[in-house]
Amino acid sequence: MRTPCGAATPSRFLPWLLALLAVVAPACDDPDGPEPPATAPAGKVSFSFAGVRSGSFTVDGGLMRTQAGEPVYGSWAAAGQSGDTLLVAAFRGDKEPRGTAIVLLMRSALAPGDHPLSALCTAAPCGQGVLMFDVNLGDVFRQQPPSLEDFYVITSGTARITAVSGGRLRGSFNGTAESFVGGAAGEILITGGSFDVPLLSDF
Repeated sequence: MRTPCGAATPSRFLPWLLALLAVVAPACDDPDGPEPPATAPAGKVSFSFAGVRSGSFTVDGGLMRTQAGEPVYGSWAAAGQSGDTLLVAAFRGDKEPRGTAIVLLMRSALAPGDHPLSALCTAAPCGQGVLMFDVNLGDVFRQQPPSLEDFYVITSGTARITAVSGGRLRGSFNGTAESFVGGAAGEILITGGSFDVPLLSDF
């Protein structure tokens, strides 16, 4: 995973903002940056959620970017790799320019297996995840953090990798996500999660 263009931000969401930014922004190996792809292969992510927010999430599409590298509004799912860490990200366009996003990070993840999810991934194999509502991808591209009230950290659960082959990553996940601010914002239970996403070479 190469460093995204303009990766500095004072946001307290820095790790997750940069994880999502790594997907939506082109990587920089030179001052001008590479020519970004027009459309990535399609990826699928789906899950149900209940609690202080409830509903279902399903996307089946490829990430599109303009020639300037800015993400085109729409729904997509993709994955990337950095060393032995795999990242899965998905965005569902709800009402332009905003939508819902989920990001999963799995460490020691180059072979099928289970990765316990928690707020702190300290003993690999392990994983982390966030669920974000009302996200503006344009703001992410410009490194503006999401609202505290719309940001949920997965504190328990499991991400299971079933296959890493043919340029794709497949697996399942479930867990409990807690509001970053706590209190009345409460918890969300994530069930029946699955992913079948392309591993993009330009992360």
